[in-house]
Amino acid sequence: MAAGDLEFARDFVASAVASRLEQLISVDINRIDPRKTSILDLGVDSLISIELRNWIGREFEAPLQSSEILVDQTIYALAEKVVSRSKVAPPSMDHESSEDNDTLQTPVTTLSGFTSPALEENSRDQNAPVQLPNLPQQSLHDTLDLFEKSRQAVDSTGEQTVTAAAIREFLNGPGPALQQVLDNMPKAAIAEAYEHHVYLKRREPLQDYSTFSLVHPITAPNHSQIVRATLLTIATVDYARRLAVGDMALDELHGATLDGEYRNWLFCATRRPGSVVDQMERHPWSNFIVVLRRGHVFQITLPDPSEAIKPSAIYATYKAILDASEEPQVAVSSFTADERKSWAHIRRELERLPENVEPLTAIDKCAFIVCLDDEAPTTGGERHMQFLLNGQDGCLSNRWLDKPFQLVVTANGLSAEVYEHTKLDGMDVRSLHHHLTESLSFDVERDIRLDHMGSEAGLAYPVREFGWNVGNNAVQHITQIQLRGSSYGTIDHRIVRRKGLGFEFFRAQRAPPNATAHLSVLLAVYLVDGEVRPAWEIVSLATFSRGRIDWVQTVTPAVRSFIEAAATVTGGALRSSGTREGLRALFDAATVAHTRLMSTAASGRGYVKQMYALLGALGSVSHSVETDVPLLFRTHAWDTTRRGGPGQDLKIGFMASEGKSSDEWDEGGFIMEGDRGIYVHCDVQEHRAKFSVSARSEYAARVCEALGRATDVIHNLLA
Repeated sequence: MAAGDLEFARDFVASAVASRLEQLISVDINRIDPRKTSILDLGVDSLISIELRNWIGREFEAPLQSSEILVDQTIYALAEKVVSRSKVAPPSMDHESSEDNDTLQTPVTTLSGFTSPALEENSRDQNAPVQLPNLPQQSLHDTLDLFEKSRQAVDSTGEQTVTAAAIREFLNGPGPALQQVLDNMPKAAIAEAYEHHVYLKRREPLQDYSTFSLVHPITAPNHSQIVRATLLTIATVDYARRLAVGDMALDELHGATLDGEYRNWLFCATRRPGSVVDQMERHPWSNFIVVLRRGHVFQITLPDPSEAIKPSAIYATYKAILDASEEPQVAVSSFTADERKSWAHIRRELERLPENVEPLTAIDKCAFIVCLDDEAPTTGGERHMQFLLNGQDGCLSNRWLDKPFQLVVTANGLSAEVYEHTKLDGMDVRSLHHHLTESLSFDVERDIRLDHMGSEAGLAYPVREFGWNVGNNAVQHITQIQLRGSSYGTIDHRIVRRKGLGFEFFRAQRAPPNATAHLSVLLAVYLVDGEVRPAWEIVSLATFSRGRIDWVQTVTPAVRSFIEAAATVTGGALRSSGTREGLRALFDAATVAHTRLMSTAASGRGYVKQMYALLGALGSVSHSVETDVPLLFRTHAWDTTRRGGPGQDLKIGFMASEGKSSDEWDEGGFIMEGDRGIYVHCDVQEHRAKFSVSARSEYAARVCEALGRATDVIHNLLA
């Protein structure tokens, strides 16, 4: 493109991009009309968009964000962007900057997106103002169309008929008026309605998404409990201080800036229980933290932010706490695992006594909580149970579940972060998790030894222990709560590694990596269950202002057709060219359907968050009772879509590591209920795929074995 006609330049780039896409994904170039074919219809996922972005940068010197590719646009429209920004374009052409056009900053999937190492920069100048786009307005017809289609492959014909009738009734009744209310609602009100319905209004004692954990790598250096607690406390306080003074760059994902609003809820905040609905409270920065051990509650007063935390001092403080908490006390913290209305009533009763107000206030206002556990988990399953449910029996005697962020350190020096989900999603805590993981390689023991030539007591920071005043009835109720925890059963955690099923292989075979990993899990679960189950994947909307997450039910008719066909195929059958070609066609259709779904939701045009927004609009115009809720929100389809409904026990996720060690995400997760409750975290690497499976022990073992068979089928199909 040394010079010449602008239209010719665009056609040239469009043709080159189409040819490149034919090399990256399984698509016949004759199917591509650059002026009509949407990029999303070709099955381009976040990983392929990064490959394409890098190639465009090399070939045409045109700066692009990978998120600008993952939009519902034609190849010609993409070529127009490339030509307008290309440094090798004719001087007469109008150039635009990828940094100046907010409308182009569409999000990419997370927990569904992945970046190859060293492909993306990770942060912007923290002093540069960033105005993120609002979530796009979406038509009512588009929302309901997506919702109806989401149930086509998983609901019975009768259920689909009821759903269709409810949608017609909604469109002809309250729907358009509610959509108009929604379009005129402040964006903050929509975000608050989401939190209200998804988290704060739910009354269950422990919800599937209420708490999630991120376990620190077991490959980190070995530490004693006190040394590990010392390292993590210093690192967390450092992070919190920088965040409090605004010295923390906004995070990025695939080149797009992420909203920093919600990470401000990491520290000095709490979820306060209510009889009908809970409330989130945020307090001014405080220089103290709270430590829980064996029912004891300690407050550590840390130095002013201008003074560094001394490893020897915090070490001595934790040693003093261990010495002072040998005798177990009543575990009042277990009340936070109770049904929310019950906990709200109990808390009001506790607050009637001044001696209880002090520890409650300290916990509410402290920067964060450190939980020193007695247990010493060794296996993946034991660690999963320990950090999520405080042990194999799920007693939850050493957690304060209302706190957005807690550090947990076991007796054998393992550790994890535990988060309350109301204000925090995976993207909001990703940089803190990486910061804490990195801190585990620091050597503080030498400093501790040098400083401990003197008196340990003189080195320690000020500590205050609080007491509780609780009656016999309260103690009995705590016992009941702890016994209830055992009903969740023992959850195992296993990792399956499949060599040869990585980026390199997928590039050569023109298969989208995330969609292929997702289909591998669905096929494995089908081989175990013998039936198709709804499956759920999360996308992040963090590149939007006040964006959170959205859910996608991923089993479409195309996906179902592939899974059912692949389950009957043996290795010998794939030697038949007819069988292979037929199954590959089904595979390609399934991956295109999956990537299209995920990209649509990640662009802010999904259906679950939008239907919750409609419920928020309903609540803003009416204090309706159950019978006033439109029929649409009383269908089986909505009941199985809303958070906490039935049929949501199969979840599949990804986490974008942005060039950091993916081992940081090997362990962690949330509560999975039921005998077939399962969460599979997928991690596609250059030369292999890794599947982290959380489920009941027997079921996890069966799925892991089936993953071997499923990945063999897919590998043999693509090879």
